[in-house]
Amino acid sequence: MTTFTATAIAASPQLWDRRRSAWLLMAAATLVIALLAVGLLTVLYRYSRYRNTTLADEVQQSAGAVRRRIVERRLGLPTTPDDGPRRRRRPATHHG
Repeated sequence: MTTFTATAIAASPQLWDRRRSAWLLMAAATLVIALLAVGLLTVLYRYSRYRNTTLADEVQQSAGAVRRRIVERRLGLPTTPDDGPRRRRRPATHHG
């Protein structure tokens, strides 16, 4: 909207004189600004969808790993270190 306002202010003297070229410039500027806005919104929407899909995939993988570990513990199965990266535990803090 700011770009449109700046264009209108720059072309206003010619618009008041009813010059045809000024009106054509305003029409072209309005069209270009509208197309840029629609394009930007499309890109932002698709990027948002991509990020949401990536996040959903990560959550699903994490949930699957947690679910597997719960089942292994319930069944008393030993967990092997080859199952993937394990979280490092914090070293014990000594209070003294």
